[in-house]
Amino acid sequence: MTGPFKAVPTGAEQLPSFQIYQNACQAELNRRTAEVFSSPAIFDPTKASVFNRNEGDGRFEVLYEDRANDFFCGGQWLWPSRELLVRSGKISDRSSSPIGGGFIGDACSATQFLAGAEEFAGQSCSDGAVNPLATASGKFSSVRQFEEGCKKLLGQRSPDAVAAFSLQNSRVDNPVPGDAAYSLFFESRAKGLFCAGDVDVSSHQMFLRSGKLSEYETAQPVATVEMTDACSLTKELVGERELLSPDCKDMTARERKQVSYITYGFYGVANVLAILATYKLGKKILTSQAFTQLRGLPFLRNLGYGMLGYAAFDQAAGIFFEPDHPVRDYGKWIAGGAGLVAPEIVGRTALGQRLAGTAVGSRIAPLASRLTWGLAAVWALDLGIRHFAVGSDYEASINSRVTTQVYREDGLYDYSFWKCVNPLSWLNKSRRVFRAIAPSAIEWAVADLDNEDLKDKMYAEDLATSKELTKMIQEIVVPFLHSENWEDVNEAIVLLRDEKIVLSQLEQIQETQLATVGPDGLKSFYPHMSEADVERLCRKILMKRVQEAASFLVYVDQDENDWARELFNADGTLKGAADANGEYPYEKLKRRWSPPPPEKTEVTSEAFELVGNGDLMG
Repeated sequence: MTGPFKAVPTGAEQLPSFQIYQNACQAELNRRTAEVFSSPAIFDPTKASVFNRNEGDGRFEVLYEDRANDFFCGGQWLWPSRELLVRSGKISDRSSSPIGGGFIGDACSATQFLAGAEEFAGQSCSDGAVNPLATASGKFSSVRQFEEGCKKLLGQRSPDAVAAFSLQNSRVDNPVPGDAAYSLFFESRAKGLFCAGDVDVSSHQMFLRSGKLSEYETAQPVATVEMTDACSLTKELVGERELLSPDCKDMTARERKQVSYITYGFYGVANVLAILATYKLGKKILTSQAFTQLRGLPFLRNLGYGMLGYAAFDQAAGIFFEPDHPVRDYGKWIAGGAGLVAPEIVGRTALGQRLAGTAVGSRIAPLASRLTWGLAAVWALDLGIRHFAVGSDYEASINSRVTTQVYREDGLYDYSFWKCVNPLSWLNKSRRVFRAIAPSAIEWAVADLDNEDLKDKMYAEDLATSKELTKMIQEIVVPFLHSENWEDVNEAIVLLRDEKIVLSQLEQIQETQLATVGPDGLKSFYPHMSEADVERLCRKILMKRVQEAASFLVYVDQDENDWARELFNADGTLKGAADANGEYPYEKLKRRWSPPPPEKTEVTSEAFELVGNGDLMG
């Protein structure tokens, strides 16, 4: 059954999954009618309709509408993953939010009864049948490793997803039979997550991938399972046709190690030969006449001096100034430029020419040239690590925080008398110089290779802060965006969207006073301020805090904050453009959280609870 909406067949109430859908809709309808103090309404199954957009796409919907109460409730049955998702909202503004659902035991029978057998498009589906993966777990270690690996990977993203995972809710996905490749697959549409074990029969390996469902096609393997039962597991799950050869035999753990050693030996020899060939080619290029002439250009010849000036100034200025201070931010570039031109200027003076002609000068010049090119090579390596190994600015900041803490614990920032006179302390502090020359490389090595536990701890701290700030944003914006007074809604949207809010000096003082004495106490300091002036000031301060919190959430590149990156710009301002469906960011922000009870929707100065003073990003 496809095309327009069809009436729900008689007897649907007997289906366990339809009962779950009906009960969730009824509970939400009761809550909605209670909020507006209207008479109770009863969910009527005869008003529900079934809609199946495409046969064989693995899903269909049931929609219930109650226009008298401006209420709709939709259920989506996903028979491949055995899930039911229930959403509800208002008909008038098209807003909706999840209200229930989960894994169901009658996905196949409910699909056949409500949408028709044509939805299966020839595929088999049976309720109550024991999942072959669940039975295979006792016989095949690879299935158990898939289960353990998925629980670990999903747990890193959402603790709830671990509880939802089970082999009974997983399936075997083999889109191209006979290609010696298939997948063990788990998905949770409610959580928007997946975990897949991609089996390569020819190599006797399984590659584990996990992430958002939207990233399924692009997600890269994060772990490899060396299978000792690839052939027998394949026969059990997808049949002998999937084997490259009917003589395929499982490999024991010892045989796998032997293959690994042979493979490592082969690639080791190949890598050594490749390095030697690269060395010979590089030496030939570096000693060629064309490259020698190119290297003689002033910019390239003095590039290392420029980098040294840049790094030295940044390191020295870092003792006195913050990273974003203008003196440090602009001074390091000026110092780098001075390092580029200084050798040329000094070399053209009479004193410089006289020094170059001395024995000491003639010996230092080649060393300085080598140092120049060495620093340039380190700089190029650092850029490569920053781009390929580190990636985002947030990841770089985590590495920097870890390195700073490790260096501080190791005494690299201690300038006591003994630390200053002890030569061993100078050697230890030289690590700061190396960090200044190649910050991305050093910080990545310290954080990723030596201090993973500390890095994970900082991830967890940022995640906890993100959750607190998300809760704060919810507490602030919900009363505004769901207010019955359109002026409150409009002014809040304008403040959030138009530009980054900056308080004047007087407003900063008033913000501190508000945190201490509240709105009523503020009027005693400023008798000329009207009630409306206080309301306007409170609204501006609260929207500023929302922007600061949103800026932090956008910067912290974790899955928990994906919603913030969708709605806010990097500076915390609310995005203004509508998406492909014509929905604006403020509309998405509004339907993200349920409105407060009616008695709390009126926005007054007493509704503001200022939680301290200061910059959230500080």
